[in-house]
Amino acid sequence: MPRERAPHPWNTGFEWGLPDRAPAAITAKQRAQFDRDGFFVLQGAFDADELSEVEAACDEAVELVAGGVAPGDVVLVKASRAAGLERLALALTEVPA
Repeated sequence: MPRERAPHPWNTGFEWGLPDRAPAAITAKQRAQFDRDGFFVLQGAFDADELSEVEAACDEAVELVAGGVAPGDVVLVKASRAAGLERLALALTEVPA
């Protein structure tokens, strides 16, 4: 039996629903790709400074995780490409044991 969707108790004034119009910020091709693949690439969404912040945060995360891993440990990372975490997972594979 499917679960009924309900907002979190702290989320007041929200009602589930679908938009009544097509998105204005993406193209029909992007929307179709999202519907088909679950993602699409939005070129130019972030400037160089914003990307530098993300890269620095990934480097910091690699250092944090690598500093707490002992030989034989297993590290599970949900390395979502959409969230930019694939870079983090790849970097962790290069950390010496």
